[in-house]
Amino acid sequence: MFRWELLLAGTVAVAIWELLRTVFTGAPDFKAAWFTMVGISVALGMLWIQERRDT
Repeated sequence: MFRWELLLAGTVAVAIWELLRTVFTGAPDFKAAWFTMVGISVALGMLWIQERRDT
């Protein structure tokens, strides 16, 4: 059985990594912003799906 939690953790880790990389390099990076936005959106979507499935 596929574990959504693992995909969620990986997605959030990539989003945080890209956000920190952008902050510490000091230059705005479109790719990092896109990964962060998509990562957070996917994470929230997966949490919502998990909540709906649990009820």
